[in-house]
Amino acid sequence: MKIDLTPTATLTLQEAFQLGVNTYQEGNKAKAREIFESILEKAPEAIDVLQVLAVLDADDGQYLKAENKLRKALSLCPDDTAIQLDLAHTLKLQGRNIDALALLGEILTVSPQHQGALQLQGEIHKATGNRSQKADKTLKQVSQQKDHQLELEIQKTLETVVQLLTGQHYQPAEQLLQSMLLLCPQNLDLQLKLATVYTLQEKYTNATHQLKSALALSPSSENIILMLAKLYRHTKQYEAGVIACTTFAKNTPQLGPELGKLFSELLMLKGEYHDAYEMSRQLLRQMPSDPEVLWVNAISFFKKVTEKQLFSSELIEQAAKKLTAALDANLDNHEKAIKLSQGMFDLTYLSGDFQQAEQYLNAVSEHYPDDVKVQWNRHILYRYHQQWEQYYQAYESGIETGDRTSYKVNKPYWTPERPFSDKVLVVREQGVGDEVLFAHNLNYLIAKVSQVYLACDERLVPMMQLAFPSIELIPIKANSATIQNQIKLKLLENIDSWLPMGSISQYIFKETGKHWHDEKFVQFPDEMQQSWQHKVNDSSKPTSLKIGISWRSGLRSGARNRNYLSINDVAHFMKQFPNATFYNLQYGDCDKELKKLKKLTGIDVITFDELDLKDDFLSTAALINSLDAVFTSGSSVFRLTVAVGKPCYVFVAREQNDCYTQPISFYGEGKDKRHEKMFAYPPLIDNKFPVVEAIANCIKKDFGI
Repeated sequence: MKIDLTPTATLTLQEAFQLGVNTYQEGNKAKAREIFESILEKAPEAIDVLQVLAVLDADDGQYLKAENKLRKALSLCPDDTAIQLDLAHTLKLQGRNIDALALLGEILTVSPQHQGALQLQGEIHKATGNRSQKADKTLKQVSQQKDHQLELEIQKTLETVVQLLTGQHYQPAEQLLQSMLLLCPQNLDLQLKLATVYTLQEKYTNATHQLKSALALSPSSENIILMLAKLYRHTKQYEAGVIACTTFAKNTPQLGPELGKLFSELLMLKGEYHDAYEMSRQLLRQMPSDPEVLWVNAISFFKKVTEKQLFSSELIEQAAKKLTAALDANLDNHEKAIKLSQGMFDLTYLSGDFQQAEQYLNAVSEHYPDDVKVQWNRHILYRYHQQWEQYYQAYESGIETGDRTSYKVNKPYWTPERPFSDKVLVVREQGVGDEVLFAHNLNYLIAKVSQVYLACDERLVPMMQLAFPSIELIPIKANSATIQNQIKLKLLENIDSWLPMGSISQYIFKETGKHWHDEKFVQFPDEMQQSWQHKVNDSSKPTSLKIGISWRSGLRSGARNRNYLSINDVAHFMKQFPNATFYNLQYGDCDKELKKLKKLTGIDVITFDELDLKDDFLSTAALINSLDAVFTSGSSVFRLTVAVGKPCYVFVAREQNDCYTQPISFYGEGKDKRHEKMFAYPPLIDNKFPVVEAIANCIKKDFGI
């Protein structure tokens, strides 16, 4: 027999009954009642359903309804003592003790030692004051015997569950535990074992609910909070794990070592690096060689240095020592060893020591030669050494690691060998500046396929529509960590192949030796361009050099700050051009910085209040196109200026031996875009005035000043 619970869900009678039991155990009695009543409509003589609904009626105080259901069940199965006992209990709840005792008498006539009947009879006698001392003694003995029998049943159940789990028979184990919990819902051993069974089946929501129920019964149990915290870590619910541990720690000042280690790791994974580091420092006093504590201590300190604090030589050295010690202790743990080596690599390459960074990668490769994360990290070094074939191979591994994009489509990966008839989905990757960079190559793909769909940052849509009118655009919310569920299923069914935006350039390189297809690609409506040109002309002298400036990106952190200029550095640059007019291209809140520039230079940087520099890329591009040059960090302003085709002078921290007096050849001699001039300097340089002066001299030379 099939039961239709919803328009889309049809279950067998047994499946529907089990669903009702599960729903009841989760505490949703109303929903459970709906399920059981649906079953009863299809199977009006289902005795077990009548019994369950009678229990629910009794719980709601509807004793007469419960009695009617039980009498119907009893008419179907007259000799069922379990139904008789339930009916006697329901009669007692109505105050009909004489009727209840009569029914119990019938049970005891057939089964004189029936424990449930004797216990209920004793309760009624006690309530009516008619119980003798002998009956009291008998009841006590029966109660003790019942408790002992229940303990034996629980023990037997747990032993059976262990055997079932050994054979990976999870569903029978789950059902057995659920049945026992109906008899003794407050038994911790059963609750914890059921949570384990749920976890083994990846029923994490059920497991969490079960552990929370167990914790409510025993709030001081460190074992339960440890199980719950491990579950939160496994399911990446780090915030929930931190909250659970914090709540437990308020009432338990001295945590056990295992819980302490797990708590510190959850703090680290949640991004609370300072608290994680301080807790791991305390744990190291007790366990100075513990690999897990060393792991948390090293990663949290590394994150503090690169994301929160000043990126200084002293802190870099401290972080390197911690990472080295943790790596030595965790070499046999693949996942942790790779993450620690990633930290070592990041630390050294961010500080400009590419040689040391390569040594770290080689060292970890000896232990894990096929690790895709190590291959991905190498793309930075291959790019620096202009080893392009190896670079593109390593760069492609970033799809598998998730560093480029976490989005994958169950369709073939596009290559130039695929037919022209292909409809191809191109997906954004990394930041919005990267999307602008990769858009230089879209015309290569457009010429080789019948249709291109581009999933890009919604802020780029107006600009992309004008530049590539044949492309169908799919706007993706700005700053969203994932594009999952933002592309319609119908479109995915319509495409033949896909690839991330950054993967197009490898094919251009194989065919031409270049790394880009179009030097520039941005197009403007005539009216918009004329409007911005008038605004720029009206705010400057006819003969003055018009320079756009931007000194940082919107993201600031310890390591990222090495790529940016201080306001003093920007002021020094402006002083090199006393007759120029400067235009603000710095997005985000920068009013205080602009006021300081005015104070240091006496120059007003022109800011157009009506322009949204952060979100309106097309209008910002039109402003840039009205200028003579742009001086910027390696932010999206840099990428946008190059896409427009205006001279762009970029400062970027790269390698400790970089000479910043001349622009670098990024792609190779004669292979860079003509209007793209990048000045690389050592990341830990103290004085950036010489860098600024070198860029200013290059601009003067280019413009004949």
